[in-house]
Amino acid sequence: ESSHPLSYSARDLALIRGQRSQAVVLLGSATPSLESYYNAATGKYHLHELPRRVDDRPLPTVTVVDMKKEPFQKKQRAIFSRDLRLKMQDRLARGEKIVLLQNRRGFAPFITCGSCGEAVQCKSCRVSLTYHRSQSAATTRCHYCDFSAPPPPVCPSCGSAELRFDGVGTQKVESALVEQFPGIRVIRMDVDTTGWKGAHDELVERFRRGEADVLLGTQMVAKGLDFPAVTLVGVISADTGMHLPDFRAAERSFQLLTQVAGRSGRGQTAGEVVIQTLLPDDDALRSAARQDYATFSHRELEERRQTGFPPFGRLMVFRWHGTDEDEVTRAAQSGTAALRQRLDARSLLLGPGPAPLARLRGHYRWQTLLRGESIRHLHEMVAGALPAMRAAAKDHATTFAINVDPLTMM
Repeated sequence: ESSHPLSYSARDLALIRGQRSQAVVLLGSATPSLESYYNAATGKYHLHELPRRVDDRPLPTVTVVDMKKEPFQKKQRAIFSRDLRLKMQDRLARGEKIVLLQNRRGFAPFITCGSCGEAVQCKSCRVSLTYHRSQSAATTRCHYCDFSAPPPPVCPSCGSAELRFDGVGTQKVESALVEQFPGIRVIRMDVDTTGWKGAHDELVERFRRGEADVLLGTQMVAKGLDFPAVTLVGVISADTGMHLPDFRAAERSFQLLTQVAGRSGRGQTAGEVVIQTLLPDDDALRSAARQDYATFSHRELEERRQTGFPPFGRLMVFRWHGTDEDEVTRAAQSGTAALRQRLDARSLLLGPGPAPLARLRGHYRWQTLLRGESIRHLHEMVAGALPAMRAAAKDHATTFAINVDPLTMM
């Protein structure tokens, strides 16, 4: 039970509606989910492939740059590798367009203390505050609860004034572009610049009309955009999100890199892609650089098979949250104990423990993961334990929610 609106998968709902209406459902993607691909490979879906681009245009040439080998600038790692910088200079000289992806907004994602090493965190969420900079003011913001405040003058933990602004966000990339390429015209597209109705479409149309040389943004620049004049795509940091505590992290990284690479060379001029990374040998990254969905999916599906994760098993996530950490902990422990009594040899229970984002908007969050061979199997086990789980949540004044087949573990 939850006070939140019902969550559902639009793709799965479309399939159910198509089945009930005896209608054809067409799922289209350059990077289909592994569940959909497996369903096609096993005959549950019909697979239709489009192996070539329009007019047989070639896929872009992809270069992977190991940023560990790049020289530091002012004691910090360079934002642009030598390879990317030279290619950008060449495109600007020829009047061609560039798309840059940095999947973190703000100026610096972390404010850390040079004395004690602690990061400045949001008081309501157990996450780091992001440093944002504009012409009018500098602020720190929480990207989960929207808290904002001026940057602290000293470290909240130890009082030291040795605060550093670490990491790279889209604002810092924009600042570096203006500094290193005089006269460059940049359109930045992230949550901060598209927060009002029609802003996204307006920025896209401005770039299409040639009002900027570079379209810089988060993942919203990676999908669905078709600009024939774009001949270079640069990924500033391909490692963002690659090792999140989520079994779909590699899949999402592969999808994002593959999709953004596809923005280059969609016109008559061949395209190039530069992917900057600290992990040049990562399997998902290498597969994305080759635009090789088959190799990636084969390897990732085999890992899923060995661990029993979807599509080879089904999942339920049980989450408890509330303002009192001790009460949330006890509710999760009691609820999980009731569920554990219903387990059989075909299922696996992990937890309870703090959720990956253990505190959000002043609420502490604990979760338990249940894995089974089929959704019917999971329903049978959970049905018997559900009354006791609900009672435990009520006794400890916490909110209890169940997520079936979660799309993210975060």
